Amino acid sequence: MRKILLAALGVGVAATLLSTVAGAQTPGEIAVEASRIVSKTASEQPAGGAVVKDILLSYGVSYSGLDLGATAGVAELERRVNAAANKACVEIGRQYPFSEPSDEACAKITAVKAMVKVRALVDSVAKAALK
Repeated sequence: MRKILLAALGVGVAATLLSTVAGAQTPGEIAVEASRIVSKTASEQPAGGAVVKDILLSYGVSYSGLDLGATAGVAELERRVNAAANKACVEIGRQYPFSEPSDEACAKITAVKAMVKVRALVDSVAKAALK
């Protein structure tokens, strides 16, 4: 039981560190972060129980050169974010074929999360234009 708790704590710490590193982005980029779960049952593991890993892959999507005050610029950024979300999820799926959720569901979830950042960025550009 103690090994399971230590393993769970280790995975939690690793996930926190990865999300902190992945959250760092350079100016002019939106971080698109895909996350999938990989687990192995107790029968696939040595004594000690199941292991669950949260796999995180992050891509930086550049918006430099895009006019985010124009519909075409925002649409292009959204296209780039969707492409990065799909690419990240497919890559995790390739490396971890039994991870959950599926490539398609992962890409959709990832894009929705990244679009929150896109909307915030577009709103800040619009507010700056009004000043």
